[in-house]
Amino acid sequence: MGLLRRLYYQSEVLPRIYDVVHEQWENARYLVDGYRFDSSLAVDTTEVIDKKLLGDRCSRSYVATRPAVFHRAMHRLIDRCSLEPALCDFVDLGSGKGRAVMLASDYPFRHIVGIERDLSLHETAQRNLAVYRLQTGRGHRVELLHADARDYRFGPTPQVVYLYDPFDERVLMPVVGNLARAVHRARTNAYVIYHQPLAQQVLRSRSDVDVIDYDIEDDVALFRLGWAGSLH
Repeated sequence: MGLLRRLYYQSEVLPRIYDVVHEQWENARYLVDGYRFDSSLAVDTTEVIDKKLLGDRCSRSYVATRPAVFHRAMHRLIDRCSLEPALCDFVDLGSGKGRAVMLASDYPFRHIVGIERDLSLHETAQRNLAVYRLQTGRGHRVELLHADARDYRFGPTPQVVYLYDPFDERVLMPVVGNLARAVHRARTNAYVIYHQPLAQQVLRSRSDVDVIDYDIEDDVALFRLGWAGSLH
């Protein structure tokens, strides 16, 4: 009975220990990667901001994208869809302190837009972008907007939309509706990179959306939204 009791105890406790250790490991990787990115460019993007301090009931906490996760997602999208960034616009919804738009500057997108509703995050992103431009000579195709993502009007060119769980389905649903209308008007496609896709059912429930890929380790889903008839 002693052995059975120990096995039962271990079966209950070990998964919890693993979860705690794994979470601590991921947090450490986030901080190491973040501070390496920030120190190399003299920018400020890593500090996490709790959603309670952002003053928007629909928003999530601010957490910056890990560079490696961003680039792996971009490479998968380019490979799976034969995507040509030079023909596309990149739009980061909930752009926070601007890390994702700086990472997107590594690719030849036509235009890069970051949209952030919180004024303090937006102002930090503006300062970061100014420093990034001086440090690298890149980022001159980037535009930062202090705006509500629901009010943004997507252009007629193919869009690559980046989401790092910036808001819940109450915001995502009208945003996807706006994106779909732009896609159908222009008879083109849009692509969504959705990191930590907690409200992904908004996309999965649509008949004009295909799931391209889901990476369980990075927790990143890729979607394609096409005009009527283009997905079949």
